[in-house]
Amino acid sequence: MTGRTLAGRYRLVERLGEGGAGTVWRAHDETLRRDVAVKELRGGAGFAERAIAEARAAARVNHPAIVMVHDVVTHGGLPWIVMDLIDGVSLDRLIEQGPIPAPRVAAIGLRVLAALEAAHAHGMLHRDVKPGNVLVERDGTAVLADFGIAAPMTGEQSLADRAGSAGYTAPERLREEPAGPQSDLWALGATLYAAVEGHAPFRRDHPAAVAAAVLMHDPPAPVLAGPELGGLLLAMLAKDPARRPAPAAVRQVLDRIAATTSYRSVATAPVAPAVPHGALPAPHGVRPVPARAGRRRRLRVAAAVVAVSAVAGAAIAWSTVVSPGDGPDRGRFAAAPEACDLLTVEQVRELVGQVTDPRMTKVDECTWNYLKRGVPYRWISVQTQAVPPHGETPAPEAARLLFEDMRRETDSEAGGDTAFGRQTRSRVRALPGVGEEAFARDYVREGTNISRTVCSVWLRVSNLIVRVEWTRAEDGGVRPADQRTVLRAAERVAAGLVTPGPSGPSGG
Repeated sequence: MTGRTLAGRYRLVERLGEGGAGTVWRAHDETLRRDVAVKELRGGAGFAERAIAEARAAARVNHPAIVMVHDVVTHGGLPWIVMDLIDGVSLDRLIEQGPIPAPRVAAIGLRVLAALEAAHAHGMLHRDVKPGNVLVERDGTAVLADFGIAAPMTGEQSLADRAGSAGYTAPERLREEPAGPQSDLWALGATLYAAVEGHAPFRRDHPAAVAAAVLMHDPPAPVLAGPELGGLLLAMLAKDPARRPAPAAVRQVLDRIAATTSYRSVATAPVAPAVPHGALPAPHGVRPVPARAGRRRRLRVAAAVVAVSAVAGAAIAWSTVVSPGDGPDRGRFAAAPEACDLLTVEQVRELVGQVTDPRMTKVDECTWNYLKRGVPYRWISVQTQAVPPHGETPAPEAARLLFEDMRRETDSEAGGDTAFGRQTRSRVRALPGVGEEAFARDYVREGTNISRTVCSVWLRVSNLIVRVEWTRAEDGGVRPADQRTVLRAAERVAAGLVTPGPSGPSGG
């Protein structure tokens, strides 16, 4: 296909990469006499029409930190998106060489933040912010790519509803809840965390386990970021969008960190020849541009070079929207039931004594407090997660695999000294007869001023995973009564899920 001209104007010069969403080419614009990136999209007629509409909407966002979409043409019945061709490397390639200093990361973050704010001001969400979509030019300037898969903030379903990347998709999107600007900022936080720490905040061995970690776990405290940037990143990665900092607050911190030292180029380290990230190896006959003696390679990184990211919706199955009865088994729970509905106040009072009314402490967590002189010192909390199908894997089987991973990870967590005191953790133990499967683990944290005993039970019913936790802010360590309390609470939750009563939770 090299040498073919699209729309009488764009002559294809070199194939840069290929993946599930399509093929990316370097092309020459014969009219303006410049090189551009051209992305050939796959899909049927309906797909092409929607892809063109979304690309045209994204092209309205004009900002120097955004890889611009210049044109959308149809050739051979398929849509082709024409955009900037960037000289530089993608951020994920830089991360492969090691962690990036905090001031440089902050400077990159400021550019991406500016790009996102410009898009949000035009009513557009990016939905796939990740290191592979941040391109760093030779002078260290960062630009945000793949706005061709952005979607309008209209609340209507879009091709980009299926887009996303493991570990860089916000929790609310994994739960198939409405996404907004804070979802893009969460992904920016995960991207900057990976850049400064040298690894993703929710790294696991399996994409399903990554999604579970995003939904159920906090990321490890940053080590290399320093206290100010580290604190900002943890705040940006909050599960609840309402708890994340506003863009102005993010910019203020990044500005201060970026100004702490001068730097040359983030892209000065040599990069080994490779096909673009996410693309298949170059076909026979296409060879890399040779390096010249005495100077570093100038890599052509196409704006849309992450071919597996997705206009076609070929991203992780965790964010796939499947209608009931379509595709693999979705399990009993199309959505997680309200955590506060899984136990009644009377049930909790029977277990632990006087309690306050339940309150949502996180988006997916409810807590019942036992007060002493007006201060909570004993409480039960319940957290829920409904697992959707994973590709062709039915939701219950995907949940079972996740549950196994969570059990292994929980059992591998070690105790020892922490900033809050010394922690002692028990080994994980199986709990037969609670839901379809369950396990428990206890730990004690002994601090200078206060100790805390925590007994937890994780259980699974179909595609729903629930964590029930009993906490006692007192000395004395784990007692048999503590283990009985959390076990009885978990049994009541599981019984309500298996055979819900008139006012109990209902599955999907």
